[in-house]
Amino acid sequence: MSVNAQVVYQNITFPLVGKIFKPRGTLKCEDKYKTKIELASEILEELVEEGLNIERVLADSL
Repeated sequence: MSVNAQVVYQNITFPLVGKIFKPRGTLKCEDKYKTKIELASEILEELVEEGLNIERVLADSL
């Protein structure tokens, strides 16, 4: 599973960035568990730092 950010420009959707969601039972010792919401927040923070103007945020599941 993954958490993704996409942009829509002139009715065309383009992928921007994605992060892999790992359920607790699949983590290796060096992995840190992050919820989908935490991953989405990280993505949004990174995009804002890069100067992207975010108008809407949609989620299909949490």
